[in-house]
Amino acid sequence: ENIKLFLTEYYAGNYQPVTILMYAIEYKFAGADGTLYHLNNLLLHLLNTVLVFLFIRKISPQNAYAALITATFFAVHPMHVESVAWVSERKDVLYTFFFLIALINYSDYLKTQKSKHLILSTIFYVLSCLSKPAAVILPLVLLLMDYYAGRKLSTKILLEKTHFFLLALIFGVVAIKAQGEALHDTAAVPFIQHFSMVTYSFMTYIAKAFVPVSLSAIYPYPSGYGGDLSPLYYLTIPAAGLLLYFVWHSRKWGKDIIFGFLFFVISIILVLQFKRVGGVTMSDRYTYVPYIGIFFILGRLFENHADTAKGKLKKYKNLLLAVFMLGFTLFSMLTYMRVQIWENDRTLFSDVIKKYPDCGTPYYLLGDHYLDQSAVIADSANKEPNLQQSVASYHNALKCPMNKADKVKVYFNKGCAEFMLKNFQAAFEDFDHAVKLDSRYALAYGNRGTARFQLGDLQGALQDYNKAIELDPQYLDAINNRENVKQMLGINN
Repeated sequence: ENIKLFLTEYYAGNYQPVTILMYAIEYKFAGADGTLYHLNNLLLHLLNTVLVFLFIRKISPQNAYAALITATFFAVHPMHVESVAWVSERKDVLYTFFFLIALINYSDYLKTQKSKHLILSTIFYVLSCLSKPAAVILPLVLLLMDYYAGRKLSTKILLEKTHFFLLALIFGVVAIKAQGEALHDTAAVPFIQHFSMVTYSFMTYIAKAFVPVSLSAIYPYPSGYGGDLSPLYYLTIPAAGLLLYFVWHSRKWGKDIIFGFLFFVISIILVLQFKRVGGVTMSDRYTYVPYIGIFFILGRLFENHADTAKGKLKKYKNLLLAVFMLGFTLFSMLTYMRVQIWENDRTLFSDVIKKYPDCGTPYYLLGDHYLDQSAVIADSANKEPNLQQSVASYHNALKCPMNKADKVKVYFNKGCAEFMLKNFQAAFEDFDHAVKLDSRYALAYGNRGTARFQLGDLQGALQDYNKAIELDPQYLDAINNRENVKQMLGINN
């Protein structure tokens, strides 16, 4: 029954049955203990590092420099912490695992033209898509590999990939339906302004590949989005144009830069917010696969220099090697520090607040953290400080711009915290705000009714319980509470 659900239902705006199945197996053995989940994320990341090495070694077999440099920076880059340290991002490391095996098998197909390698590539492609829909871009990467291998685009090459593109279409449609509610309408925003956000994110991803500082679990849209946006965002449009011109010009020197850059572009293009999804401009986890292309360029540049270095040039080769070693050391240190930030919700969202104090999301997520903490503490003396911290965080969240859905959640959760603190009037006001923003929110009506009951307003409580049951006939707490109120009011039916 559960496996059927995994295959036929969306979860949290995603279709990822293989990922959910892996969670289910882990839960069977470990329950809610996070150790096994974290261990498996780490093991998958280590396996992916090996696969990156093997993949680059196959497409660039001259020597091991390019593969070693690409895999090394893939392993320790700070932007990859989110994909590995966050258990909920299992889909990243899992889809990448199957994605890389598919690429390795396709590289074998290019060398041998044996159908078995193409079949294996297809099987692992499907598994990758079933782990995370981001894998749909694989057919474009295969065409890029054809280009790098010297195959000229032809009808034969396109026909051998027909099934890849059909699968991409199917999984793409499924992903769009799954994320339909997360799509935002940007029609009211001037095109040039929204496009500048796309180029800003694009250039920032590239910059953070080399200077991974000011990382955050949330990168909110700037306050000027839709209004007066900083000139910095608009300047990224010509900057991106110059970069594209340079990449095009690099064809005179070979295919390495074009291959690495297009690998990056193809694998990140779906998350560049051409159509706004969610409330963030970018995310660290989106670089997990794309950065392979950038690291490949660095590896090939070093490899080419190492192959030609003679006499006096050797000292530059050693200097370049020292620079790579320094980069590896610095990235390792930054990654270690970043892992500490991902220790728990308190450290993570406090870090976001330091970087984006005007963003409401980290405040209300921090409020949720303290509210959850209070629920597992039996001692009332220790429970109360967490509830007070929760209320304070929600209060700060409400000072910031938020969308309607988030504001409803904040008012509702703040009301719950106030109620547990026995601040019944404040709880009533919060639940009242929630139902005014969402008139179909049965739980908010039920909780407002309970707050009214505590304040002695039995008629108001009865009205709220009636409304809650009207919206959700299976709402047992509201049904029981309504019967109690009726008895107190002497109502027999």
